[in-house]
Amino acid sequence: MIIHRQEAGTETDTEEDYKKLEGFVHRTYNSVDLQYFFFALQRLYKEQNGLEGIFTDGFSSHGNAAGAISDFKKQFFQFEHLKRTQKHVSDPIKGSSAKRLNMYLRWMVRPADKGVDFGLWKNIPLNKLMIPLDVHTGNVADDWGF
Repeated sequence: MIIHRQEAGTETDTEEDYKKLEGFVHRTYNSVDLQYFFFALQRLYKEQNGLEGIFTDGFSSHGNAAGAISDFKKQFFQFEHLKRTQKHVSDPIKGSSAKRLNMYLRWMVRPADKGVDFGLWKNIPLNKLMIPLDVHTGNVADDWGF
């Protein structure tokens, strides 16, 4: 099922490109989810200054990672999509730790001088980044006596 057939045919994607994704499955992701992710990311980069712009605006508006991530999710799912695809992007406003997105932000924002992070995004304050807490980080904190 190609959900964005009417959008295909641009200079960067074609219906054939989307067809190559048919049959894809990884855990709970399927080809429709992957097709939407590629489609939405392409549109965000073409129309809204990409992920860096979206997250920079979100941090400026809210002053925190939770608000920025929630804004990103809203913008990411602004295009026609199946409801099931939304489960793949966390929202801290709804109680999620948004571990993957918080780690992504840390990689993109923190300086690359220690060889761990990329340090590509310069307009998001380091002190606004979050360490996502989940079962693993909680257990480590307990082990270390925090």
